[in-house]
Amino acid sequence: HEDRFVRYAAKTILERNPPATWLSAMNEVKTVDGKITLLTALIRTDTTDTDQELVFDELAQLGFEDLEEAQQLAVLRLYALAFLRSQTIDTKEVEIAYDHLLPHYPSDSKLVNRELSRVLSYLASEKGEGKAVVERTFDLIESSDDPIEFVHYLTVLRAVPDGWTMPQRAAYKHWMEYARNSLTGGDPDVEQFIVCC
Repeated sequence: HEDRFVRYAAKTILERNPPATWLSAMNEVKTVDGKITLLTALIRTDTTDTDQELVFDELAQLGFEDLEEAQQLAVLRLYALAFLRSQTIDTKEVEIAYDHLLPHYPSDSKLVNRELSRVLSYLASEKGEGKAVVERTFDLIESSDDPIEFVHYLTVLRAVPDGWTMPQRAAYKHWMEYARNSLTGGDPDVEQFIVCC
């Protein structure tokens, strides 16, 4: 349905019923928003990873580059939710998600870049291959003129343990010191947040 409030109401009803009673509708829904609504309900009700493979297959089939910005954000949040709620992390699903999303990073949208950086940093950590994510996030840091965005990218990079060059590690340390000294506005809570990064 075009009205997001109607979609939310439908999702709420679905979540109150066993997935087996409505899962067949997945094949009948043709719109991206409809798929997103069903996948959200499925992720939230699948407590045993029974439908994990189906969820990631459906997400991978959505043509990310063809989606509107709001839909891209919704898909990225679904990836995050799916991995967050999984009892076990399947390395195959990590590979598929990483390969699906990496070509779109960075995006022309700042909002999409923020979500992509979060999801890809997590996936790179699970995959053990951080080089591409570190390089592309560094490019975004260097081109950013927004202090909040700057600190955001510093924060997500802390989740990527490998794939760094020595000059990148030195630059990261310099940027962290700059953020602590210049971007806190004298607020100890903000300074503590940056220190914890």
